[in-house]
Amino acid sequence: MVRFLIDLVRKATDTPGGWVHYQNLCFRGRDYSYLTHWGLALTARTDLNVDPEKSYTGLWRPTQLGIDFVHERARVPSRIWIYDNERQPEYPPASVAIDIQTALGTKFNYSELMGRDPLTLALAALARRS
Repeated sequence: MVRFLIDLVRKATDTPGGWVHYQNLCFRGRDYSYLTHWGLALTARTDLNVDPEKSYTGLWRPTQLGIDFVHERARVPSRIWIYDNERQPEYPPASVAIDIQTALGTKFNYSELMGRDPLTLALAALARRS
């Protein structure tokens, strides 16, 4: 999910309106759809009169929270509870707020995914502390 969001944020800045088709993004599986429940991305709905069986266009756009999360300016709950495709109130045990590097885990390198060198990241971290 996080790799999809990073790619979405990068490509949305170069796209008029910020909408990007999911097939043009980096993903494995279909778990990226959960980004909407965290409030990190939006998906565009179609006019239901066109085809009642297809209510989504495949277009995605990051929210401001999603952009802030990718750029390490926001944290999100590590887990949420979803029932009947709706986000539910916090369910015990309460989840902790995590940043994007924690969400990526150890399998992925944030610097490589963002296309940044370690020096640039260190300078950005120092600037945030000031």
